[in-house]
Amino acid sequence: MTVSYTLLGLLEESDRHGYDLKQAYDRRFGGAKPIRFGQVYRR
Repeated sequence: MTVSYTLLGLLEESDRHGYDLKQAYDRRFGGAKPIRFGQVYRR
């Protein structure tokens, strides 16, 4: 699963800002596959 699809799945649960989205990701997957803020805030 790609980070992009994982973030989209988290957005499906509820609307989130980038900071909240990264926190939700870190709670679920951060130990196994950490991401940087740059991966959340892509251009």
